[in-house]
Amino acid sequence: MDLLAYFIIGSFILAILAHAFMGFAFFIALIVAAINFIFYPFIILVSLFIPKARTELKKTSEQYSNTVEQEIAAIKRISNNVKI
Repeated sequence: MDLLAYFIIGSFILAILAHAFMGFAFFIALIVAAINFIFYPFIILVSLFIPKARTELKKTSEQYSNTVEQEIAAIKRISNNVKI
């Protein structure tokens, strides 16, 4: 009989805790929704400039690879001229 009472009391406590955590999760979701609502226009504005940044990054990497190829060619020319 005591076991049944513990089970009933424990289930009530778990139900209360579950409702508390559900309320807390709902509160967190409301905060996140408010933050998204405030910052979403800024996220859109930033995303408009991302393609431009990608093309600039691509140009920089192409310039770097061209410089590396020129350096390698210069080292090969020098090593061909040097005789040991």
